[in-house]
Amino acid sequence: MPRLKLPLFCLALIFSPIALSAQTILVSNLGEASNSGPISSISPSEWFANSFTTGSEQVTLSSVTLALHSGTTATGFSLQLYSDNAGNPGSSLETLAGTSSPTGGGNFTYTSSGTSLLNGTTYWLVTSSTVGNVRPYGTASHSETGEPGWLIGDTFYYTNNSGATWTAGAIGAFFDPLRFSVATAAVPEPSTYAVIAGALVFGCVVLRRRRTKLS
Repeated sequence: MPRLKLPLFCLALIFSPIALSAQTILVSNLGEASNSGPISSISPSEWFANSFTTGSEQVTLSSVTLALHSGTTATGFSLQLYSDNAGNPGSSLETLAGTSSPTGGGNFTYTSSGTSLLNGTTYWLVTSSTVGNVRPYGTASHSETGEPGWLIGDTFYYTNNSGATWTAGAIGAFFDPLRFSVATAAVPEPSTYAVIAGALVFGCVVLRRRRTKLS
């Protein structure tokens, strides 16, 4: 009787790589060269934001990866997804889950609760922090890679009154977009579905043969 579990184990091995498949990057400029240094510090009152625009299909947001630099005492950092309000950040749609204390320099990933992103719509990523030593990286490049129609705004925006009003980036010489990527859960290719169907048929055949031998 324990042998009947073998085909199920084989199916689990087949399906597990599919379940753990990589995310699909919808738009990214993380591959572009960074500025010589990070932009000014995010603080309780001074936040930074950057827009992105979706393509022709509605998708479910999976995660956002953002290039940051911070000191060892960084705390209270937050990354939120905002709607658009006439070319400025509108209202918060969700706070993405991730570390509130990013340390050092690098790319930090924040996870969505599964917010639906409408097609052909502009959204904003808004950064804030309770301690002013977290700094986002920007890039002088206005290029991005990703799915057709997806775009990253050409300049970051900032507020010095906790989001009451917003201004296009003009801190020192910095006018450039923040460096980030937006991802959704990967959708299996048609060939993957064929593999799944074949595995199911194979499992059913093996189970039936073994039950016949045992009966």
